Amino acid sequence: MVCRDYEAWQLSLLKLVMALSVLPYMASFLHLDHWLQSSEFCFVGPSSSEYESYHANTNSAMTEETLTARELFGIYRPNLLRKFHLKMVTSAFVLNQSHKQQIGPLQIITDAILKPQGYPSIMKLNNELLDADSKHSYSNVMLSFVPEMQTWCFLNQEQKLCIETMQTDEEHPQPPLANMKFPPTGSVIMIQSKAAEISSHERSLYVSISCPSETSYNFFQWLITMIRSNPNLECLQNPATSFLMLVNIGLAFIYWNNHIEPSSVCIEYQKIIHNNELWRSFSGATAHFEPLHIGFNMMSLYALGSELEPNYGPIIFMFYNICLIPLTTVVMMTLVWLQIRWTGNERLKQTKTVGYSGVLFAWMVISSLERRSTCPVPFFPDLCFKTHEFGNTWKFNFGPLVQLIIAQMIMPRVSFVGHLAGIICGFILHWKILPREIFYSPQVLISLILLVSCRHIYKQQSSGTDDIENGNDVWGTPEYTNRNHKSVQLLNWIQKSVIAVALCSIFMFSLCSSLFLGQAITSTLVAMGCHLFRKRSKRDCAVLFKASIVSLLLLVAVDAIHLPYWRSLMALISSRWNVSSHVFLMIFFVIRNFVNFAALVVFSNILIEMGDINDGIFHYTAGWAVRTSHAVAIGMHQARSISQFSPFQGHGIALGSS
Repeated sequence: MVCRDYEAWQLSLLKLVMALSVLPYMASFLHLDHWLQSSEFCFVGPSSSEYESYHANTNSAMTEETLTARELFGIYRPNLLRKFHLKMVTSAFVLNQSHKQQIGPLQIITDAILKPQGYPSIMKLNNELLDADSKHSYSNVMLSFVPEMQTWCFLNQEQKLCIETMQTDEEHPQPPLANMKFPPTGSVIMIQSKAAEISSHERSLYVSISCPSETSYNFFQWLITMIRSNPNLECLQNPATSFLMLVNIGLAFIYWNNHIEPSSVCIEYQKIIHNNELWRSFSGATAHFEPLHIGFNMMSLYALGSELEPNYGPIIFMFYNICLIPLTTVVMMTLVWLQIRWTGNERLKQTKTVGYSGVLFAWMVISSLERRSTCPVPFFPDLCFKTHEFGNTWKFNFGPLVQLIIAQMIMPRVSFVGHLAGIICGFILHWKILPREIFYSPQVLISLILLVSCRHIYKQQSSGTDDIENGNDVWGTPEYTNRNHKSVQLLNWIQKSVIAVALCSIFMFSLCSSLFLGQAITSTLVAMGCHLFRKRSKRDCAVLFKASIVSLLLLVAVDAIHLPYWRSLMALISSRWNVSSHVFLMIFFVIRNFVNFAALVVFSNILIEMGDINDGIFHYTAGWAVRTSHAVAIGMHQARSISQFSPFQGHGIALGSS
């Protein structure tokens, strides 16, 4: 029985890792690989030898030859003639070619300060790729195959830098460079340079080139052609939109089949603000109880998703949708509060709202601002509104406001405040008013909302006295109290480890990065939960534990999504950001995920022992992860308790006795 339990906890751990890390990693990997192959991006950055020599000693001077190679760093994309043009210069080390002086330590330190610090988040990397994908202008630097030299060269108006012919192995010969669709990929590429003004001087430079492989490119082209030619696979073209439609339609069927009342899942001011039922933001936004309601919303979601998801990518589009749900709820609650203050009508607190239309109105704003003009009324095709531009950032269009008024006139039951909140969030998103690293990263925004909502609970309990000191042990029996003492010791270790990982994240990522902010907020929730556990406040401790578990689940999943980006875009990252070794990053990420998984297992085990996971929205959303983590904790405890065989252990039986 013990051996069977021992195998069961290993299987539970495998399920947990597969669901929280492997599946998000694979989804991110397939999306990024498809994007890079279809866009035919090539990245040029510093090679490992040149990069390490630059960071090895800041007191050593760097020659003009080394910095000239940095003029080539950036994102390349081919034109119709298969000449890869430099579309975006990502290096801060662009140097004029006529500059011949050596660069001293002061310039090196200045350049290091100008470059962003730490590994970038998926939001920043996605913006870099989107900017390069949307730009129509090209630089005068290009990477092209030169037939007379039979190699690939970097070309501009004054200089030609050609890749030295790579030596091939007889057993594994390299294909001729003339037959290659893309430049050769390598970590260290030797380049020979002959400048026009110094033709007698040859130089050897080192760069790293990362381009799509021929095999992967042909496979993805075949896959894309198959998906587009098969109508049954149309949902795979926009996976994030298809997933959101599946969630909304599936929940509508579940609510209808189980006769769920709208009041039990709706967005309501009284219950969200006064009862602290924050989960209603998500349950209300994804709830539909009428066929026309879900029909209109899903048609709008399909149309908007098909238009906007290719512009953002499935992962970032999903991030925006997840974060727009609580953001529209916050704006809606603010508008309701202003209504109550203005009119004095307290009955507005009981106003109930359901549906995904708040998020859809936000996307309608984005769609209208990306066009020159918008015709918001289908039965008045000539009624169009022009998009007004104020500078490079600010745009405005009256189309969404007209849609809001017409929808209110046709269907008086629709939520005017909910739709208006979506319009406000749409303008805020497009105008880039809020920092995207905070408000559009799920592991940061949702954890921050949980932290703010739990702050008053923690403050109230921290100011009180210990229940043990008053002789009121709310945990129950003395046997459980002894077991609780061991849990306190384990939680102390978890708390210190999570805080240590958050502090180490400062050196791997920037202070404003979502990678650090998510870990820091999660560490704060974990520390607050551990403190209340030591205070023996069972009910409030359970609230903090649930918030910590939700934050840990989001953090582990989003961390796994980042790994393919760092693996595939290392040439881009090393040319744009000051980063440490890739090996150090992988070691740190293994430690970080181990600590977060350990915290998840320990918190889930204690929460189930409290008996506070039997019902409610937390049971249906995070219950599987909590029960699986609890099985891991129980199995590891039993495996650790297995006694080793000893020939002198036991009481024994005297010979000759019956």
